[in-house]
Amino acid sequence: MTLRVARCTQISNCDAERCTTSYNQRCHRCNGDYGTSGKAYDNLYTSCREKCSWRSSSNNCYPGTCPTTPSSCRCTAGFGGAHCRTITSRPSIINCLASLTRNTDRDEASCEQSTLKYSNMRPTTLTVTWTGHFTPSVPPRPVYVHSHALGIISGGFTASQYRGNTLLRRVRETCSSSASNSNPRTTVMTCTVNMAIYSWSITDGDRIQAVADFRNGGYVNIYNRDAGSTIQTNYYSGTSSYSAPAQFVFDFIAPTCSGTQLNIGPSVTKQNQITLQFSGWTDALSGVAKYEYSVYMLGATSEILTEPSTSVAHGTIQASSIQHPTITLTHAGVYSVILTVDDAATNYRRTRRFVLFDNTNTVELDSHHPLAITNSVAGNGENWLHCTACTVTASWTSHFINRYHHNNKLLNPIAEFHAGIDAAYDQTTGTRNKNEIPNAQGVTQFQVAFTKDHAGGTTLTQEPTSWTSVYLNTQRSFYQSKQDGDTVKIWVKARDIMGNEITDSVTAHVDSSPPVIENMWLASGDETNIVVHNSVDLYEMQIQFDAFDQHSGLHDITWRLTDFKTSANIGSGVVAVQTLACGSTCTTNCVQTAKGPCYKKDYIITIDQSQVNVGGHDHDYLLTVTVRNKATLSTTQTLKITVDTSPPLPGTVHDGLEGQAEIDYQQTTAIKTWWDGFFDEESGVKFYLYGYSTSCLDAADLQLPKGASITRTTDTNAVYTAPTPGTYFCTVVAYNHALDPSVPVCSDGVTVDVTPPTLTAIQVDHLAVRPGVVKDAGGDVWLIDQRRHRVLVLDPPAQCLTAPRVNNIDDYAPRLDLVTNTTLSNQYCTQHRGPPTINYLSVDRTLFVSWIGEDESGIYDFSVGLSSTSSTSSPDIMPFTSTTGIPELRFSHPRISQNSQFHLVIKAENSAGLTTVKTVGPIVVDITSPQFVGQITLSTEGNYLVGRWSVNDFYDQESQDPLQYQFAVGRHPSSADMSSFRDVGANGPCASSQPPNCAAIGTDALDLHPSDSYYMFVKVTNPASLSVMGTSGAYRIPGTSPTYGVVFDIAPDVDDAGSHDYEDVDAQTDTGVLSARWFGFSQDAAAVTYEVAVGTTAGGQDVRPFTTAAGTDVSITGLSLQYFQTYFITVRATNDAGTAIVSSDGVTVLEHDGRVEGMVVKDGPGCYNNFDDTCQQEFQLSVSTCWVRWETPQNVQGYLSEIYWTIEEQLQNGTPSFLL
Repeated sequence: MTLRVARCTQISNCDAERCTTSYNQRCHRCNGDYGTSGKAYDNLYTSCREKCSWRSSSNNCYPGTCPTTPSSCRCTAGFGGAHCRTITSRPSIINCLASLTRNTDRDEASCEQSTLKYSNMRPTTLTVTWTGHFTPSVPPRPVYVHSHALGIISGGFTASQYRGNTLLRRVRETCSSSASNSNPRTTVMTCTVNMAIYSWSITDGDRIQAVADFRNGGYVNIYNRDAGSTIQTNYYSGTSSYSAPAQFVFDFIAPTCSGTQLNIGPSVTKQNQITLQFSGWTDALSGVAKYEYSVYMLGATSEILTEPSTSVAHGTIQASSIQHPTITLTHAGVYSVILTVDDAATNYRRTRRFVLFDNTNTVELDSHHPLAITNSVAGNGENWLHCTACTVTASWTSHFINRYHHNNKLLNPIAEFHAGIDAAYDQTTGTRNKNEIPNAQGVTQFQVAFTKDHAGGTTLTQEPTSWTSVYLNTQRSFYQSKQDGDTVKIWVKARDIMGNEITDSVTAHVDSSPPVIENMWLASGDETNIVVHNSVDLYEMQIQFDAFDQHSGLHDITWRLTDFKTSANIGSGVVAVQTLACGSTCTTNCVQTAKGPCYKKDYIITIDQSQVNVGGHDHDYLLTVTVRNKATLSTTQTLKITVDTSPPLPGTVHDGLEGQAEIDYQQTTAIKTWWDGFFDEESGVKFYLYGYSTSCLDAADLQLPKGASITRTTDTNAVYTAPTPGTYFCTVVAYNHALDPSVPVCSDGVTVDVTPPTLTAIQVDHLAVRPGVVKDAGGDVWLIDQRRHRVLVLDPPAQCLTAPRVNNIDDYAPRLDLVTNTTLSNQYCTQHRGPPTINYLSVDRTLFVSWIGEDESGIYDFSVGLSSTSSTSSPDIMPFTSTTGIPELRFSHPRISQNSQFHLVIKAENSAGLTTVKTVGPIVVDITSPQFVGQITLSTEGNYLVGRWSVNDFYDQESQDPLQYQFAVGRHPSSADMSSFRDVGANGPCASSQPPNCAAIGTDALDLHPSDSYYMFVKVTNPASLSVMGTSGAYRIPGTSPTYGVVFDIAPDVDDAGSHDYEDVDAQTDTGVLSARWFGFSQDAAAVTYEVAVGTTAGGQDVRPFTTAAGTDVSITGLSLQYFQTYFITVRATNDAGTAIVSSDGVTVLEHDGRVEGMVVKDGPGCYNNFDDTCQQEFQLSVSTCWVRWETPQNVQGYLSEIYWTIEEQLQNGTPSFLL
């Protein structure tokens, strides 16, 4: 017997196992067990469980705690990652300060509290000082950790310069320190770093941001117990801590003001208190920090006012709590208030305002320098002016003064502020600004007023209310109109800067104008203003004139008549001056003086026959009249008088405008006339009398005084507005200055025609259109036929009544047709609705057009043109060509060619220049007939004789309108002797289509015989009336339709096409072909065409549509037939007399030797009459009899000829069965 010792089953990570059987092993010592120096695994006896240790495959887990396995390691807060050597907590920054320096200037900002500091410094150095530490609390080191150190390992700061949102630069400086991962600073670390930034370009609004940072880190030394306790150093992955940004925003722009810089109230005041008001001060970047103010009383240095060294008041106002101080002024004088506005960056701006305070001093008069009118003359204690057109000049030099202002120079200019103030912020506006206030001895304004009356000054006692400023002038000239008898008074008002005023005045009387003579002429009856006498008897003359003097009145009037050439005295005399009662009776012929009585104004000189001799014809005389006023001033006026005893010579009167051709007709009612040639050698023509009428006027109509319809003028032209069209004459008479008339002269007359000519019945040879149905303006319905003739439609049906309305049917159909009326159907009106739009010309090169033109003033001319558009202004193909007044024109033009298009333009002009233009178009030249390129097939379909053709068999490339289709039937190919041509339309088997492709006529309308031949003629006409005829082939009427024959399904392998010994099959196995034969359709096989189709139902085409077959048998290949599916072959036999359709009885496709799917075999005799599928036996008692039943699918029962059965026995244990 041999003893076998079982080997212990190995325990993972166990260096020594112990066991008594192969299943009760226990670990005696785990791998990496160094006793108190550390263990890599905990011995659980049946297993060794890994724990945190020195091994890299384990987890050092320091700083942290590891109660069991490495996965149970929990890193101390602030640490994480593998072995807890990733520091997640940040160093602490205790304090941080950034500063900008330049020389001794320094600006500071805290990066500990994210301070924003505004600065206007141009710095050279950026200094950052920051202090921080990293001293985490960690657990005791495990036995495999030799040592560790944690702290700050580096520091630095980053300076960034921004301009708006754009980063211009970013510079980093690091802290010079010995700290590192191997030597972390475990205590507080302080860094101070200077960065030179003098080269940085800094502009207003730039921002410098400084962010300081510390990074922590350190190391841990681990005993490698597996390597003899050698020490392995590992480093911590630290994180950085960043300070808040210390920001410096650079503001180099002083505060500005968009509101009120400084308002201290009026710059001139009598109130002794002023309040400082200001608003709208802003600083775009740093903002306004405070306001400082100072108030000075100015003193004169030489001629300039300046601020003294000591202010009378000052103070500071914080921007956060604005108060508006009030200052009390104690002495009269000029004060300066200066406001200094500081922003947070210490930029500042000053503004200055002035106020003149005086509540005691005023303006005085200096009697040593009086107010006077310099161009007046003193007399009897009053001032007199001996002129009316002259100026009146007053002077008051040194007459007014404000002594305090003048002596203390309060209105002198103010010097610039010694510390400087921007010009836009110093006071240059307002009454008291820095500029000198112009003045005359302390007076800042003089005002004057000029007053006058015609009552010796008695109404000029009150000071005037309307004044005129003369600024500082001490002399003023007045140009106001004056007249003799006026009294003028000049007022002067002096005002100082404070508004104090004083007034003085001076008076003078006016009397210097001579008397007035006017309206001196000869008079004859009601006619005045005559200078020619029509008689040699001078004593018959009557001289009229007006004489007056409104200031002092008339003294005397004298006259003298002399020969104009020799100056010899003929006679003289005196006219007595007359006074009238003043009051309401002193009106048009009366003048009232300022201080005297009322005087008669109109006077007449009559000459005594005994004083003068008889004069001569065409001789001149001179009448001299002298008038003196009360002031001994006189006026003399003369009148030249001519003796003329002959009338003017007649001239010529013209219709039209001067310088243009005489007109006889015009289209406007404004008749223009001019005349010339009227002449009077002695005295000239004085005026004309003229009148318009439908006939010439005579001398009695043109006498003085003139009638209401007669016009008097000095012009040589006239305009008359005719009340109605017609012929008008202008008659003119010339009067000379002696009022003798010429003989009347009449124009030859002008006819006013305001109606343009008419153009009708425009007829163009060989022009045709598409027929159309329209309604005229009166509501009548018209048919426009192909020749552009119009035919009245009688009793129009509903569709015709809705035809479009045209305003002038003559434009579309210029002539009435010989057939004056017709009737139309609704269908015709629907098809031909509306006027034709295109005209077709069936000749080229030549055009003949005629028309009717009429006008009451006569036709001046006709013109014909050709245009590419419907524009009538300027035909561009053939310009307007005159017909010399003939209402027709035959002409040739190369553009009238095949397929060209144009508009015919006809213009009629009457004698009055009025025109009427009409167009015919567009006209398309079409000289080619439609084309016929196909064939017409004629057959009978039911009770119709039908002709068919393709829609493209007839065409016309030029026609833009539909072609007209008509058809007829005949027995001969050249004669339509059985029916007249009729329009092709929907009839019988032919449906309506455009263009038509079918025409049908009922056979009952034709006498058809099977033995005869028939032809159909299709005539297609284009809108140009050009036609083409298409003729069908001969057609004979068949005798009878095909009979209904027999179709046999035959086996695909029968190949004797000539044999008639075949039988109909009901089944086949071939799935790719079907075959059939037929017979009995017609005795004349050549007269019948056959088509064959295949379907799953009788007559169906779902497998193969009807296809033409040759002969009486067919094999249809390329099929994909389904098993147990029955297919039917249908034959369609057709001859000219009709069609017969017959289907086979069908053939079913079976699978050769195929498995019959769906058989159900059941054991047992069944459950009486219950044949349910579940009624079958799995066990039986009989050992000599077996029962079996089966069911076959219904769709294959008709195709099973034999059924075979067997009985097999199956043995157990997988042995194959064997046949019993």
